[in-house]
Formats: sequence, C-alpha cells, structure tokens
Amino acid sequence: MSASADAGLSGFSHKAGENLFGYYIPTQDVRVGDLRLDHLHIGGETEFAAWEAGQRSETYAPVMLEFSDLSSPVETNELGAEVHTVRVRVLPRAYRLGDGDFRFVGEDARVGTVTLDGMLDLGVLGQARSDGPSSGEPEIVLRSAAQFGSERLGALSFFWFGGD
Repeated sequence: MSASADAGLSGFSHKAGENLFGYYIPTQDVRVGDLRLDHLHIGGETEFAAWEAGQRSETYAPVMLEFSDLSSPVETNELGAEVHTVRVRVLPRAYRLGDGDFRFVGEDARVGTVTLDGMLDLGVLGQARSDGPSSGEPEIVLRSAAQFGSERLGALSFFWFGGD
C-alpha cells in the first residue's frame, strides 16, 4: 500500500500487549518548511487503551510525530541540550499497528496531512530494547513510505530510542 493510498485508513487499532513504546528517530533529515521531524513516538498499552476508548488529548496520542520549528528561539533543556522552543505534534486521524504492520494518518495545519505506511522489524526492535544504549550504530527498526502534505518522500527509515 502506498502512502497516498493509506489516506483511506480509518479508525484506531493496535495489537494489545505488543510493546512498541519508544521514540523512533528518522535516519535522514525530514523538513516541511521551517519544521524538522524530530521523532515518531509510540506510547504504551495504557495510552492506546485510553485513546481507543475515546479518552483523547489535544496534545498527546499513543502514536504521533513531533517536529521542531527551526525558526523559533533556542533554549537549553534539562539535559543540557539546545532545543527549539516551538514544537509541533501531528496527532492521528487513524492508525493501525500490529505484528509489524505500521499505518498512520494524521494532520496539522502547518505540516498538512501525514501518511506513513510501513513495517516495524520486531526482531530488530526486540534486540535494540535488550541491548539498550550502545556505542554501536543503531539499526533500522521501521521502514515506511511517507507523504507530508503534497510532498511524497518515498522511503523513510527510523531507529529506536527508549528515552531518557
């Protein structure tokens, strides 16, 4: 299925008990105007259950993309890293995750409609979780066709990060 065909995706579903929690960092620079994609976040079972039961937030979803506005001021965060002060989150209009299948459609006024249609390598993800932070090169865990607004990006790839 192509990213544009995935725009027909509706509803919210995930495979219960499948632990995909973490931050998925793009392996390439992805920009939409002044916005740079920082990561794709996948939450835990509690967040999925709440969202799918209709308990939704305007600022957080169990599957979402987060961008930095590169035109915004920079500040130092609690970890000592310099970050842009304006962040944009693309929340889902629909998603389907399970057994490696990854489908997402979301929308934001600045980014446009975002479609991702990909596969998670659950074996590599499991190995990344058990290895934890390492000095080696991170392995790709998600490959996806992508479209951001009218721009079709072709294949995107992401590695997994468990968070701080």
